Amino acid sequence: PLPEAEPAAVRGHDWGAVALAAIFLAIAGLAYWGATGMSAMGSVFPKTIALLLAVLSIALIVLGVMGRNRPVPTETAVGPVSNIRRMILIAIFAIWVWLLPVIGFIVTSFTAFVAMAAVGEHDPVPARTWLLRGLVAIVTVAVFWWLMADVLLLRMPRGMLM
Repeated sequence: PLPEAEPAAVRGHDWGAVALAAIFLAIAGLAYWGATGMSAMGSVFPKTIALLLAVLSIALIVLGVMGRNRPVPTETAVGPVSNIRRMILIAIFAIWVWLLPVIGFIVTSFTAFVAMAAVGEHDPVPARTWLLRGLVAIVTVAVFWWLMADVLLLRMPRGMLM
């Protein structure tokens, strides 16, 4: 006998994502408009990020309205999504922003990266995987520091621990 086919994943409109993308599109517009008063050199970074945010937001809106989102995983199709994880993620971002000027970019960003990875994990993971994630976090934070400090010449917050 043939194995039973898995049930087709649920597809549909993700109106929450559309609403959130619309909010981010408005934020992108405000950021771009706010950068128009800056010097030509000073406005490059905010305008670039604003345009990228606008393009990605529009893409998400189009996909959401057309119902072309990724299939919903079966665990969320059956039951409610964990709002506790979402609240913890918001708390991590808030603490990161609050401590960034006090402690510094490198330490707070690394800690936030690892904390978000822990919150996003649903299953037990071997120590080797956490070691690999730690190395990825170190490289990611270092690359972002280099890009922002040396390539884009942004002043990075230097707290007690850099």
